[in-house]
Amino acid sequence: MLRKKGNKVKTSVEISLYPLDDNYTPIVLAFIERLQDDPDLDVVISPSSTFVTGEHHNVMTTLATEFEITFRQVGQAVFVCKFMNADAMME
Repeated sequence: MLRKKGNKVKTSVEISLYPLDDNYTPIVLAFIERLQDDPDLDVVISPSSTFVTGEHHNVMTTLATEFEITFRQVGQAVFVCKFMNADAMME
């Protein structure tokens, strides 16, 4: 179903971050804290992943930026993501 022009689509993403670094906890926590700093995102933390929900464009732009920051800081990391249409989940 296509949305009418002007309606913003909400996206929800489940993210797991696996830094390839023995000292991984501070890296994961820093990533989560940066996501939480964005007032336009809803961030929910679970033991094995983080859920991020917001307007699609903002979610995707923020994640692209944060992925790059993490790669630059850590060198090598693996992100496992599941993307969902949050609007469809509410119907």
